[in-house]
Amino acid sequence: MCMGVATANSILMVSFAREQIDEGIPAVQAAVSAGYTRMRPVLMTALAMIIGMVPMALGFGEGGEQNAPWAGPLSVVFCLLR
Repeated sequence: MCMGVATANSILMVSFAREQIDEGIPAVQAAVSAGYTRMRPVLMTALAMIIGMVPMALGFGEGGEQNAPWAGPLSVVFCLLR
């Protein structure tokens, strides 16, 4: 799941930069602009995933300690924070 989100965010950022390069903007400026413009959606996606994984990681809910071991959800959360 973490790799899917990271890949999707990367593809969106690169495609945004490529569109700007096609419009005649220099590559370095297009890359900086893509990072600046796409940073908010990337952070929002990562934060939503982290918030969604916290209850599973902490084992909230009935039988939560059986349904989700710590390793899986926490690795996704820390992967997104990286």
